[in-house]
Amino acid sequence: MGVISAEDLPGLAQGRQEALLALRLMEEPATPGALTKARAAFRRALRVVPQSTPDQYCYETR
Repeated sequence: MGVISAEDLPGLAQGRQEALLALRLMEEPATPGALTKARAAFRRALRVVPQSTPDQYCYETR
């Protein structure tokens, strides 16, 4: 079985896009709803980015 590069992992590109969106939103904190939208984008990113090992804290808080 071959090794999959990190760039080919499902969810990585989408997670990166969501994280970048969150950063752009945080650059304009005075914009109405920007920080709420940034938090939502970070949550979406964390849902789709694969984990290299199980995250016990994440498991316990879900």
